Amino acid sequence: MPQKAFFEVKNYQNMLFFLLENLNKRQSVDSFFIRELHGILMNFLLPNKGAFKTADNTILGASFETIPHFQAPMAMKEWCDNLNYKMKTLQDKEGKLKAILEQHILFERIHPFSDGNGRVGRMLIFYSALEQNLIPFVITKEQKEAYIKALDTRNTESLYQLAKVSQEFELTRIQGQMVLNKNKP
Repeated sequence: MPQKAFFEVKNYQNMLFFLLENLNKRQSVDSFFIRELHGILMNFLLPNKGAFKTADNTILGASFETIPHFQAPMAMKEWCDNLNYKMKTLQDKEGKLKAILEQHILFERIHPFSDGNGRVGRMLIFYSALEQNLIPFVITKEQKEAYIKALDTRNTESLYQLAKVSQEFELTRIQGQMVLNKNKP
């Protein structure tokens, strides 16, 4: 296994412990939490892990520009405030999921780090889903093209449809595992 791949896997393992610990503490998402999450995911991969970008960056193939580097700290504070407000005020699961996905699109447009933004953004979806008692999900390789297109065009509804398909898959998988566990001696 190449060294980079080893560190990526190890970092995801550490990140899961971090997420569970913070869920148990009922930690809301704030800039410090996001920088800490980035630091864990990019450990041994990026020298400025856990720090907001200090130079402007772009997303290859995107039809939009990310915010200037000097606006990243304030943009992330506003982003966190908006996410937390929406999670406190929305009552229905569909509304919460759509708000999480809308915030994800905004996160990727801010692109607050020099690298690792996609990983962090998807982990924020995962964390927020668990925090709100929603079924967590992952974007599969098969969904990647549609996912990128939805981000580029700010299409929350398309992203929501991808999420619903993934949630159904995860729910079926969980239910299957529960049946297997129930039938074990």
